[in-house]
Amino acid sequence: MSFYEHYWPGKSNVPYFFSALALLLGLILLNCVPARANEIVIATPDTLYLNGTAKIPVTAAQLSTMSSISDGTETLSFDPAPFATTFARWGFLGVESPTPGEVVQSFSQASTGITLSLPQLTFGLEIANAESHSLDVTVLFEQGTSVLATISRTLDSRGGAQLFALTGTIPIDNVIISVDGPTVGYGMGEFRYGEVLTTVPEQSSFFLLGAGSIVLALLLRRRTARAAAR
Repeated sequence: MSFYEHYWPGKSNVPYFFSALALLLGLILLNCVPARANEIVIATPDTLYLNGTAKIPVTAAQLSTMSSISDGTETLSFDPAPFATTFARWGFLGVESPTPGEVVQSFSQASTGITLSLPQLTFGLEIANAESHSLDVTVLFEQGTSVLATISRTLDSRGGAQLFALTGTIPIDNVIISVDGPTVGYGMGEFRYGEVLTTVPEQSSFFLLGAGSIVLALLLRRRTARAAAR
């Protein structure tokens, strides 16, 4: 009679069940190890986001074209260059409402590239629709040629700005904004950057938990086999 049968009569398959469960858990955790560190999409400009980031102001005169903006630490370079303007209903969905001259608009461009002079773990901007119809907007956050995350949203006609922001453990050095179809333009403002805002699980944590579960499963099976052989 095995150890388990002695203390748990009729339950000789219990150790095999637990070892199989541990093995399954280990495989699931190992499968959760991401190809790259986790990135978290920031849905709304809440207090954590606003207090944990620095804002890059737009100080150019109205309707003047600008190729870059800077706060003295971080510089954003635009391609193609937008122009300074104002959106009357910018703050409809956003927390902050920029004053005149604090918004840049891309005119009749299907896409706009933004290059960061210093890669950042957190970067975000608000985008507003200047069309008389809804506009599908996609924003790619990149490091070099690798896409870290993609955020796609539909902006209502002149319905206010929406936030496109990302935080994570891989620095962002380039952002590409693209719209679906021809457009009169879209406004960009509330450019913010900073450190990682939320603690995210490291790849090593998933790996250690998964590997530990597999080792536990093997030890249970080995102990069961020894007990059965006695």
